[in-house]
Amino acid sequence: MADEKKKDDPIALLKENYSKVKKIIATTQAAHSEAYLNAQKAHLTGKDGLIDPELLDKVDVQKKFLDTMIEHYMTKAMKDLNLKGKPADAIRQDQILKAYAGITRGELKNMIQTQGKDYTLNQHEHIRDGLIDEIRKELSKSAQGHIGKEHTGALIKSMGLDDIVDTSKMTHQDALTMYNLQESRGGDKLTQKSIASYYKSQGQASPVFIKEEKKDKAYKK
Repeated sequence: MADEKKKDDPIALLKENYSKVKKIIATTQAAHSEAYLNAQKAHLTGKDGLIDPELLDKVDVQKKFLDTMIEHYMTKAMKDLNLKGKPADAIRQDQILKAYAGITRGELKNMIQTQGKDYTLNQHEHIRDGLIDEIRKELSKSAQGHIGKEHTGALIKSMGLDDIVDTSKMTHQDALTMYNLQESRGGDKLTQKSIASYYKSQGQASPVFIKEEKKDKAYKK
């Protein structure tokens, strides 16, 4: 019954979808780190038990390192995407890898071969963060796909912003931008100043839908 109510309430469904997106992103971030750490432990551990980054300059180690990382990505993707039967075709595997991790085998291979010993965990996670940002953008589009112009007022009201923005001057995309911005700030309520600052950072003028801040009138006797 609760799920049915959410389907009838577009704002509740939006919040539920974004909650799922956060979980997917956290899971994918972990998968990226695990893929590297598994390969590092298997192929860059020296006889003394210590990690030796220099080993990643060797061509044969690079191949094994790549294979281990791809195997981890594919295993996680098949499980998390609820797919059955790992495809033997390289193109189909790349489709799954791109959808799940944001990267193909060829792209990862090129990075490992080009950077060698410099392809450290820090470098890997720097690249991961860029990939995750792109995945987040695509998932967010899916999460908010059911929101239309008719939901603008309700969405702004649910965020508690109806006192600082004029919904008659907004599109539903403006409202979704506000929602995404507020979500990215941990749910902290936006202000006229923070909204204007965001648009300025994007190289845009202050939006016309921001209401003027009310100024306290001086007390007169």
